[in-house]
This record gives sequence, structure tokens and C-alpha cells, in this order.
Amino acid sequence: MTGAARHAARSSPGPLARGLAQARRHWVMLVLLGLAALLRVIVVLAYRPALLFPDSVDYLDRAKDLTPSSWHPLGYPLLLRVLHVIPDLTVVPVVQHLLVLATAVLLYALLLRLGLRPWLAALGTLPVLFDAFQVIIEQYVLSEAWFEFLITAAVVVVLWRRVPRWWHCVVAGLLVGAAALVRFDGIIMIVPILVYVLIRRAGLLRAGALVLAVVLPVVAYAGWYDSVNGQFTVSGLSGVFLYGRVANFAECRGLTLPRYERPLCPRQPPVDRPPTNWFVSNLSSPARTLTSHAGRSPNSILNGFDLTIIEHQPLDYANHVLDDYFRQFLPGHPEPKGESEAESYFAVGYPGAAVTDLTKAEAAGVIAADFGGPRPSANAGLDRFLRRYQQVVYTPGPLFGALLLLGMAALAGAGRARTSRRRAECLTLLLSSILPFLFAVGTSQFGYRYQLPCLFFVGPLAVLSLAMIWPRLRSDRWEGRDKSGPAHVAEERAAATTEVAEAAPATAGAAVGG
Repeated sequence: MTGAARHAARSSPGPLARGLAQARRHWVMLVLLGLAALLRVIVVLAYRPALLFPDSVDYLDRAKDLTPSSWHPLGYPLLLRVLHVIPDLTVVPVVQHLLVLATAVLLYALLLRLGLRPWLAALGTLPVLFDAFQVIIEQYVLSEAWFEFLITAAVVVVLWRRVPRWWHCVVAGLLVGAAALVRFDGIIMIVPILVYVLIRRAGLLRAGALVLAVVLPVVAYAGWYDSVNGQFTVSGLSGVFLYGRVANFAECRGLTLPRYERPLCPRQPPVDRPPTNWFVSNLSSPARTLTSHAGRSPNSILNGFDLTIIEHQPLDYANHVLDDYFRQFLPGHPEPKGESEAESYFAVGYPGAAVTDLTKAEAAGVIAADFGGPRPSANAGLDRFLRRYQQVVYTPGPLFGALLLLGMAALAGAGRARTSRRRAECLTLLLSSILPFLFAVGTSQFGYRYQLPCLFFVGPLAVLSLAMIWPRLRSDRWEGRDKSGPAHVAEERAAATTEVAEAAPATAGAAVGG
């Protein structure tokens, strides 16, 4: 080693110094992560071993035999099966809390890569880290945390490079496909991701690889479901949930319906009909009393009826969907008349029959039989603290709407956004903040629980939009990622050359490379 090399080695900072420098740079995010972790420790201690909802029972049942059933796909039960290595249900909410904290770190890393200052990037994770409605859902044996991690990771992967490589597209597609097998709503995430790939002119082959990576896992699962249940689908209750959506306004007069579909026509005038959840869940609902006919399953009959009503009354359908979608922007969290969302609220005491349709004794039986762990209990001091916390710390509807409008303003070119070269990323985050909830209310019913995935994108959307509009909020990396220096030009030319080689001659003339 030369003298100059030895001098450089002695003068370079050691691991401790480098670690302290990184801690100083990211101190805002580290503090927020610490506080968010402490909040989740309180939740874990407040409700032992986990919180249960009727859906939880089916998830735990499916985890035991991993056989596709009509209610939930097996994406989440598979995770439960893996976690069952530790025979204590407490491990499930602990892992779910950690998944969400990891998802916040992913978003923070993405925002830094896009060129935001560290403190501003950290602020973009606030809804994910501290929204009380998000935190409580992580304590339930429900699929939300796993679903949110998958769709967020898909967006992060595809936005990581200005022009995604082919393997970015494949990985993002597989993550979306996996999310659809956790909750079929995840399939809608193909739209913002594909839009980004097309805007960045990544090429037809990469777009095709993305679509195939989404579709193949879903088709494979549907084939497995068909071999077991005789129906090519992911969920055997899709018709039931969509029936709950259309039953509120369905008008059968003037329609020629098959005899076996006529019992599905509600008899009451629309103003006197029960809420959506009654048509979905009540055992007296026509959807629950329907039987098979001439080889057609109840779900197939329901899907046929639902689509007939939507084609017959498209404006009524759009009106009901948009009415539920815009309900999220109201102040507070007002509930639809006649419905409750107990799983969205911290309870004083361990939730019982009035909250989850499971008595405390039934919950104890489910825990003992399906997973193991302590009997259900609540910490009398911590549960009250969380109840008060939830009354103050959440994302109000008007604020959520304002953040979406801020994203739209940046997309439209407000301030310096027109020359920011981040409008494709802005559009992707905006669509990701809108489509999951819109798809949920369009195919099922209103629920603040279904809005939660949008929280993962609306915060990053807002801070990115601010940096697009006001350049002072950008870091040096913003310019470094966009300016066409020699390395950047070489990289783009290599991507273009590779894409031409992949695409020719079938896609000759397609825009490639970006």
C-alpha cells in the first residue's frame, strides 16, 4: 500500500462515524419510526393476544388445510400458516405491525431516491405510521397489513428507476398478483403501474411482462379453485358482494329475468331497503337463500343478475358508487345508517359479541383451537388511552381530499411542476391513492377499512407534489437523477438499444428506452 493510500485509509471515517452521519441525516424518520413502534407496542399490550373479527375465523380455518374456499383467497392464510411455526397468536399482530413499519421505510427510501429532502420524505409517511384506524387494523387477524405491504412494494419497485428494467416489471407484476390473491381488490393496482411503464416508454415487451406476471398467478389460482370447487374464480362470493352493491337501487320492472333470478329482486321501495351489509351478510338476504339451478352455482347466478342490473341502471350504479366514494371526504368518520364498523375502532375492554359477533368465550375457543396463545384480554388503562388517541390522531376526510387536490395541481403543472420531470411518478401515486378504494366501493360496499391502502400513497403523493411545485424542497439528488450527464445518457442509450433488440421486428417503431 502506498503512502497516499495509507493516509486515505487513516483519514476516511470509520463505521461508527459513518453510522452517526447517517443517523444525523435521517434523524426525523428515525424519531417517527421510534414513536410509531412505541405506539404499536402499546396496542399489542392493550389487546392480547390479537383482535378477532368473523373474517378472522375463516382465515384461521383456511390456514389449517390451505384448501381454496368460497370466502377468502389463500394469500393471507398462507402467511398465517408460516407464522404458526410459533404457536402463539400474538406473533400475527406483531409481524403485521413490523410489516407496516417496513412499508413506511420503503416509501421513505423511494421519496429520497426521487429527490426529496429527508425531513420532507419522512413527513410523507405520517399517515401510515400514526393513523389510528390503520394501527388498529394491524392488531386484527385480518389481511390488511400484508395486502398493503404487497401493493406498496409493487409501486416502489416500478418507480425505483426512471425507466423500469424488465425485472422491475416482472417483480412488480408478481407483487400485484400476490396482492390479488390476498384480496382481489389488489388487481386494480395493475392500472397505475402499467400507466407508469407506458408513460416512461419502457417498451411493449416490458409492459407485456408486467401484465403476464400479474395474470399468471391469478389464473393459476383460479384453475386450482376450479379443480376443487368446480368454478373458475378467485372468490366464490364475488356475486354476493356485488349484489349488496346493486340491491340498494335495483329496479326489476321492465326486465325479462330468468325464473331463478327473480327472487333476487328486492320487494321494498329503494328508500325502505336495508343497508348494503344486510344484503351481503344477513341469512335472510336473497343472496344467502339462493340455491343452484341447472348446473349454475349461486355465485354465478348472482353475478349474472348483478351485471344485468348495472347494464339496465348504469347511472344509478355510478351514483351509488360515487356517493360512497366521496363519503370518505366528510369530517370525522361518520358511519352509514344502519351499519357499524367495529373492527375500525379501539374498544374499551376486549371486543365482545356486540362488536365482532364473536363472544369472548368463542374468541378464546378459536385462539386455542387454531393457533394457541393466552386467553383474550384487554389492559384497562391502555385501551382507554388508545380510544382517546383515535379521537384525535387520524387522517380527516377533508385533509385526505386536500392532499389529493394537491397531487392534481402538481400533475396539472402548478408552480414549477411542469418542468419537474416527476409528473409520471405523481400520476402513479395519485391513481394509487384513488383506485383501491374506488374499486372496493364499486364491487362491494363502503368501509373505512377499505380506504386504508390509499393512506400509503396519499402522503408520498402530497410531499412529492410540494417538491414539484416548490423547487426549494428538492435535494441535490433531484437534479442528479434527471440531468442527462454522461452516465445517464449512456444508461438511457443502453436501455434503448436493449429494448430495440428485444422488440424487433414485432414491435419495430415502438417508443423505447425513455
